[in-house]
Amino acid sequence: MVHYDTPSFYVLNGQGERLPVYVSDKGEVVPKDPAASLKGYDLEEVYCLCCSWHGTPKRLVKY
Repeated sequence: MVHYDTPSFYVLNGQGERLPVYVSDKGEVVPKDPAASLKGYDLEEVYCLCCSWHGTPKRLVKY
């Protein structure tokens, strides 16, 4: 399940292009735009859009 009220993040591809994403409650990266493809993007590291935090999506999952 994706919580759309959670902070927004982005992922980067090899050319440094950003793709806005959400992170599901299971740590899965989901594009904000359902038509967007995650192909070519590094899904092991997400970056916060409003702060300097970045890390693995799994670190965002609460137990």
